[in-house]
Amino acid sequence: MATLIPSLGAARFDSRGELRLAERLKDFLEDNAVVWHNLPVGPRGRHPDFVVIHPDRGLLVLEVKDWRLDNILSATKNRDRTADRARPRARTKPVRAGARLHA
Repeated sequence: MATLIPSLGAARFDSRGELRLAERLKDFLEDNAVVWHNLPVGPRGRHPDFVVIHPDRGLLVLEVKDWRLDNILSATKNRDRTADRARPRARTKPVRAGARLHA
């Protein structure tokens, strides 16, 4: 069982998807893995949903998208449209948006 910081009881999750993933990371990762939720990272203090550190396997940064199939209106390689709270919302793909931030 991995160490989750903050613990499940003390953490505040933005979605049910984040909570479900936190539970699974805690239960299924090895004992020597440490998982941080909402940890500020980098000079801009970005907050990825999870940062996982494992002494043998390395570092993993996760951003959770808690979408349901019926909420996805359209998707291409570069953009997606989802229905969030009864209104359509268009987004640039996170990987491409991140690449522009660091270019």
